Amino acid sequence: MSISSARSCLFVFVFALGAAACAQGSTETDGGSNTDATVNPNVDARVNPLADAASTPDAQQGTPDAGSNCANSPCDLVQQCGCSIAQVCDLDSNALPTGGTACRDVSTPGTEVNDCGSNFDCAAQHVCIGTPGACRKYCNVDADCSGEGGICIVQLTFGSPPTDIPGAKVCTRSCEPEKATANGCPPSEDACHIYQYDPDGTPNSGDEQLLTDCDAAGAGGDGADCTTNGSTDCQAGYDCVNTGSLVCKQSCQCPSPGLCGGGSCTTGTCTGYPTPLMIGATEYGACI
Repeated sequence: MSISSARSCLFVFVFALGAAACAQGSTETDGGSNTDATVNPNVDARVNPLADAASTPDAQQGTPDAGSNCANSPCDLVQQCGCSIAQVCDLDSNALPTGGTACRDVSTPGTEVNDCGSNFDCAAQHVCIGTPGACRKYCNVDADCSGEGGICIVQLTFGSPPTDIPGAKVCTRSCEPEKATANGCPPSEDACHIYQYDPDGTPNSGDEQLLTDCDAAGAGGDGADCTTNGSTDCQAGYDCVNTGSLVCKQSCQCPSPGLCGGGSCTTGTCTGYPTPLMIGATEYGACI
């Protein structure tokens, strides 16, 4: 059995000069200059679930550490207890319907910035997801994730149609959307973008949350059309901005919250939004 992930209600965040919208016409304020605009409701900006990983069994049964006090048996994905010191806890590929775990070896201790061929290429508390594979971090709550943009919302699934694996979630990646390289993303998903998580799917209901995550970079540079897939049409370091039409613009980090105008823009000036676009304590803008 293979493992994939589902990021439902997670949308590519398309910037607009004045007002922003989530996918399919739902309006989400994200700011810009002084001209109100709405994302084209025909743009399907939903994140596609990652492809299934290779079906090679990734977890091999090891020797549980009988002295550990684990929340789950034989071992726990987040606490990383229950295994001998030389092994780590991972999903048992033969028990995915129940979320069963098993102890496995580590050949290369990859983290969220690394690609992988199997789970053996990922460190403790990480799992290999996607084709090509990349390591993601297991979590139960947001506090288990690393950095301002990482939150615990990615549900692991298996089979077709996808079926949730009980107790198996991973973090979004806390990365730097303004950077084209060394941005906290793995080589196979080399572009960092800002996304919006809307648990109930209802715009402006108060449960929306901004985050960052990685995806494969598109081809669009400055001014390129991004009406088809939003920010995923853009190169690494760029996001989809509504300037009257949907085009790729370089992302930027404001020097400090409430103080844009600087930033490292190749073209234009780092422009903040009337409603500040905040990921944790960091404010982001676009080079306009």
